[in-house]
Amino acid sequence: MKLLFLLCSLAFSIQRPLKAGSTFKIPLSKIKLSNSESQALKNALPLRKQKSFPSFLSNEAKITLQNIENVEFIGEVGVGSPPQPIKVIFDTGSGNFFVNSKLCQDSTCLAKPAFEPKDSSTFTNLDLDIDICFGSGEILGIMGQDTLTIGGLKVQNQHFAQVTQEIGDVFIDSLFSGLMGLGFGSLAFEGTSCVFDSIVNSEKLEWNVMSFYFSIFENEESELLIGDIDETKFVGEIHWVPVEPENPFYWTVIIDDVRLGDKTLNLCKEGCFAAIDTGTSLMSAPSDKLWIIYEHFDRKCTEITTYEDLIFVIDGKEYVIPPEDYIITITNGVEDDIGFHSDSFNECTLAFSAIDIDPPNGPIWVLGNTFMHHYYSIYDRDRMSVGLAKAAHLVDNMK
Repeated sequence: MKLLFLLCSLAFSIQRPLKAGSTFKIPLSKIKLSNSESQALKNALPLRKQKSFPSFLSNEAKITLQNIENVEFIGEVGVGSPPQPIKVIFDTGSGNFFVNSKLCQDSTCLAKPAFEPKDSSTFTNLDLDIDICFGSGEILGIMGQDTLTIGGLKVQNQHFAQVTQEIGDVFIDSLFSGLMGLGFGSLAFEGTSCVFDSIVNSEKLEWNVMSFYFSIFENEESELLIGDIDETKFVGEIHWVPVEPENPFYWTVIIDDVRLGDKTLNLCKEGCFAAIDTGTSLMSAPSDKLWIIYEHFDRKCTEITTYEDLIFVIDGKEYVIPPEDYIITITNGVEDDIGFHSDSFNECTLAFSAIDIDPPNGPIWVLGNTFMHHYYSIYDRDRMSVGLAKAAHLVDNMK
């Protein structure tokens, strides 16, 4: 999920037109993950350790800290020659690329599209076994390399893992067939290259950058753009934040302060690492910090709009998440979609999960899709910085 490099603060605006010859756009669609799928996906990624929180009851609507039916965004890439279409989650918080394979005969593998190595004229088997363990199961696979086609961009000899066995049924109903890590090479399997390293080394881009636009609204198209930014997807100037060099894994920035309205929570007195992570639905915080956030709520959420905005101060700039998005409502045990609330909800949960990562990679916060619905995010390998700008949404959607 993340990486960091400390440079002096950058705060400049770049105005660049889209260039047809060096930009590649991938439309993204929104899917729901079950609780088990979401938890398994999180635990499958390296360096993460989750901690569960109990529910807190009250005699009225209550706030609980728990996992929910998360939302992920998927897009289609091609693997092999000719390209075989595979729907993947694009994850800036991990470094490996793995896909479902025809070599896997488990029911979970057979239930979704898979890569067939025999049908690709450019496939090479690297004969390197991989084993990924997570909380609810295990994935076995074998490394290979082949041509990757992503939004029209072709990358030769890309390393990826074919899933050959899935132990546990957490992915049986999933609508995606792979996960593409877009983090740094330090997160990739030893001796392999992560996807964005391969793109950079191909020298096919004028600007080694990728940008994400996420929308929870059905009438807006989410997208990943490689090679440039889309100025129609944000308003105002881009705030460029240096990637923190002390954590060479994630797209990491430093949080200066966390506030509820005007009140500081005193959680980041010496700065907190925060990964900007497209592969995480919610936001995450170390468990000890999350307890403190919870203590500032009165455990009732009958009127969620009465709560203060949640504000992250990053490199001196405020990033605001309204209560409608950091509080998730529940009606008779069924969670509403993030950002949407039924009229008859009788329970609430914060849009946070606990994440505890040991030094030197942690502790770390994670700003996932809940954050990026509000902020267009740009990942610049040339300057080793993250750009954030207010996401543009249709006026009717913001009423």
